Amino acid sequence: VLERLMSERYPVYATADITVPTRDDRKEVIAGEVVCALCAHLGVAAIATSDEVEP
Repeated sequence: VLERLMSERYPVYATADITVPTRDDRKEVIAGEVVCALCAHLGVAAIATSDEVEP
């Protein structure tokens, strides 16, 4: 099942303008990194960084 999903999805993922690596971290940290990546891509100032997210 996973192999089939990977073969179907990876070509679509490869066309992404933004990628944010995920890892075993709090969802708030990853969400902050996504916001920062989006802001950088759009050329706007980030309102918070992942370091500023409360635990």
